[in-house]
Amino acid sequence: MNARRIQTVVIVAVMILAGLLVVCDAAPAPRTSRGVIWGTEVDSLRVGVSADGNKLVLRMHNVGSEAVRAVSHADDGGTHLVSFRLEIITPTGDTRTVALSDTSGSSPTVVTLEPGKDLSHTVDIVEWSGRAVNDSDELKPGLYVLSVIYEVASGDAKNAWTGKISVGPVKHEIE
Repeated sequence: MNARRIQTVVIVAVMILAGLLVVCDAAPAPRTSRGVIWGTEVDSLRVGVSADGNKLVLRMHNVGSEAVRAVSHADDGGTHLVSFRLEIITPTGDTRTVALSDTSGSSPTVVTLEPGKDLSHTVDIVEWSGRAVNDSDELKPGLYVLSVIYEVASGDAKNAWTGKISVGPVKHEIE
């Protein structure tokens, strides 16, 4: 092989390897539908999230063929999402959990989700992060990476779906 041909082969090989590295390093594309980013289904339920400024819309969707009884919230003078939490990576790389309930002792509300139906709740993540249950540490403006977790342990609610589903990580800008 002459030197020019070897140089061309090396350049092509480097370009191919560089392309593979970029492809291998890329995060999988989130599954979206009508602006909602959806997590993976577990036992007929999946959780999704969409954003409008500092407000997140948290959704549960019944992807099964039968109705599912799911914990919606607890009502203690306001809506407390006792089964939802946010896992957040801050712009500085710190991780924290934001609870979406600061009530205890209230019985959760269980709803029946028919096949193909959604349940949604809107939360202001800046307001919730600033509550005492979250150490009164309000999120500041910046780019965050968050995951939404919905988890119900056996015994948390009678005759309701139990398990853990999540969506994320997704990037979200706090204004």
